[in-house]
Amino acid sequence: MAHCHSLCRKAASAMQVLRTLLRGHGIVVPSNPTGRGTAGRVRIVLAPAKGKPWPIPPERLGAWWRASAIALSSVAADHNRFQLLTGCRGGEIHGDKCHGHEPIKVGDVDLDAGKLDLRDTKNRIDHKLLLSRQAQEIAARH
Repeated sequence: MAHCHSLCRKAASAMQVLRTLLRGHGIVVPSNPTGRGTAGRVRIVLAPAKGKPWPIPPERLGAWWRASAIALSSVAADHNRFQLLTGCRGGEIHGDKCHGHEPIKVGDVDLDAGKLDLRDTKNRIDHKLLLSRQAQEIAARH
């Protein structure tokens, strides 16, 4: 059952990516099964993404950043700032033994190029991230 659920999630995710790419490039597919103009009985309706895209309101980011500097641990402050700057999940940064995720390793970071390779993320694929100057400084310290 879990395998079937995983396949359905992957299929829905693939359709969302395809839809985004087509819209982004202005490509209109006749009788597009995900298009808003397609009749209801043949249209595939994808569930909207869940989650809060802005957990910290933009007007509060500066205050949050300053408050993180006075954390009891500089390691914790750097972890929280790195998470905010990159969008990484906590388990992607420091690992998650329960789910078998390894922490970021030195070899995953290219400070000269300002890049980070995230291995086997939550959606089971690798990601390459470009790091801001601030994120590079944090990675260099650790």
